[in-house]
Amino acid sequence: MTDFDPSDELYRATLAHMMASHGARLYGCASVLAAGVRRCPSAPALRFLGGHLRELTAQFLELSDLHQSLVGEGLAPPSLARPDDPAAPDAWAPVTAALLVSARQARWQLREHDVCGHEPYRSFVARVVTALDARMTVIEQLAEGAARGPGEAPFAAALDRYTAWAVEAFGRPGTPGMAYAIRAGLRRRDAGATREDFLDDLRAVCRARALPLDARWLPAPERASFVHALRQIADGDPTP
Repeated sequence: MTDFDPSDELYRATLAHMMASHGARLYGCASVLAAGVRRCPSAPALRFLGGHLRELTAQFLELSDLHQSLVGEGLAPPSLARPDDPAAPDAWAPVTAALLVSARQARWQLREHDVCGHEPYRSFVARVVTALDARMTVIEQLAEGAARGPGEAPFAAALDRYTAWAVEAFGRPGTPGMAYAIRAGLRRRDAGATREDFLDDLRAVCRARALPLDARWLPAPERASFVHALRQIADGDPTP
């Protein structure tokens, strides 16, 4: 609980901005799915993409209704596109890379608000995160299958491009607006912490599925332990 008044103009404006940002994420995921429907290689893949697209559409419409009840107008999809959003993927392997990243980015960004002091939104976020989590295994399997053979190079390029987009899509850390949202009980933590969780998650998936994540998204190599350094010296190698 916080002592912030939900009728306060700044509180409502921050909440509305949050909803619009999350609407952009859901709409972006839906756009990737729509591109995938035209390029998917099998009936099971089409069934999955179609079901996921229907689910995201319903979630987006629910979010638009929440926005309408808060500020008097719904979310217009064309207004949610951002100048730095990647172009729609044009082949199956890039589609799977884009979906792998965009779904995870949306999941981590929304999860920061599952403690939101505005109960209708808190409930909405919890349900969307649960639904996204339920989709992740199949998304990973599709990506793993597409990132082989002739699809490896376009998959790797799309994975790098979408990862670069995702790390920026969380927003700038340490801004006054971010600090206010945390104080007001609208989100958990600063964007920087969320971004690191997302990257840790993506690294783990790429490692487990042998997906070609570019080295620039990997953490810096750990320094050799003190014991390892002593062992090297004992073996006659003076370089730790």
